[in-house]
Amino acid sequence: MNQQEKVINATMRSLVKKYGCYDSVSELLGGINRGTITKKMRAEMKWSIIDAVLIQDALGEYPITKYLVKSMNQDEPLCEKDLITHISNVSKECGEAVSFALNASQKLTTDDIAIAKVEITEAIEALQNLYKKIGVK
Repeated sequence: MNQQEKVINATMRSLVKKYGCYDSVSELLGGINRGTITKKMRAEMKWSIIDAVLIQDALGEYPITKYLVKSMNQDEPLCEKDLITHISNVSKECGEAVSFALNASQKLTTDDIAIAKVEITEAIEALQNLYKKIGVK
């Protein structure tokens, strides 16, 4: 098991303990078997990305996401092509966020609101990435 897997496993174990008993975690993760959770807690099975997303969202804490973002190398010099790519991504993500937010405001279903929140988060991340890239000298 590499270092990144060890960090993610330890963090997931912590998040599961914060969330509560295995039954509540099982329900959150779509009704998976408690034995599966036990195996994942012992690192006998790997956590899926959706496991991490669901439990982080439920707790409102994002340590795994922050760890993965931090581990990305963002110290590369900025070139014109990179800048155009980042600006295009910001435009796309912001457009999607506005579109889904309008849709959610009209329908007000939990699914539509959840999708809108994801799109808004992606737009914020795109803007933050652009901000970071522009700041690199």
